[in-house]
Amino acid sequence: MRAIYYNELRSELEAVSGINKVERWVNQIALGNKLTGLPAVFIEIAPINYNSATRLQQNADNVNVILHLIVKKYTTEDTEDSLLYDLSQAIYKKLQVHPNFERIAEALDVTSDDNLEDFQLTYVISRLLDQDAVPTTQLEPRPDPNFNESLE
Repeated sequence: MRAIYYNELRSELEAVSGINKVERWVNQIALGNKLTGLPAVFIEIAPINYNSATRLQQNADNVNVILHLIVKKYTTEDTEDSLLYDLSQAIYKKLQVHPNFERIAEALDVTSDDNLEDFQLTYVISRLLDQDAVPTTQLEPRPDPNFNESLE
């Protein structure tokens, strides 16, 4: 289920103008100056606690997704901050059309050594449904043992 939502989210974010790279978060900020393709978005899906809906299906409520919008800060000028906020707004506009998906927090983390800014946009998916577990066939209705065709 996680892969399905990751892939859908990735394709949506790749369509946002100005973003050069979209990948899964594995603490890329630790790469420092070796990090390429900026500005970039890295997708982090928090651990999921599943509820058993039925024997064949699971769902989850309130799953946090953190989008790490990473940019290189070359100067102290406000124009670079403007780019950061313009990209975050473009991401918000792109994702706000999805049901059960809403932005709940923002945080900025700046690494002074490498001048990288990690703008963390936290979204919550209020309801995830495990589509892989949904049965693809309908059960045939069982005949009614009390129904007698000869009475018609």
